[in-house]
Amino acid sequence: MITDSGKIREVLTFINRHEDGWMQAWTGPLAPSLDFFFYRDDVFLGEFGIAPNYIVFGGFSQRAPPDEISTLAQRLGLRWPPAW
Repeated sequence: MITDSGKIREVLTFINRHEDGWMQAWTGPLAPSLDFFFYRDDVFLGEFGIAPNYIVFGGFSQRAPPDEISTLAQRLGLRWPPAW
């Protein structure tokens, strides 16, 4: 769980840099490797996910440079790519 406000801002800044280009695949949404769930107190605000070369928001996805995604994960102190 990430509760540090600076790290949350990192994620929001990343999301805002990718405002355009979202699409829905006719085969269904792509699955992220890692999900971020946003809450204010106990109220769910939304979710965002990352994978090695794309990002996911709800049923929408878009390609994103792998180096941007790995940099975000590194700044958040996350193991990337996730080990299962």
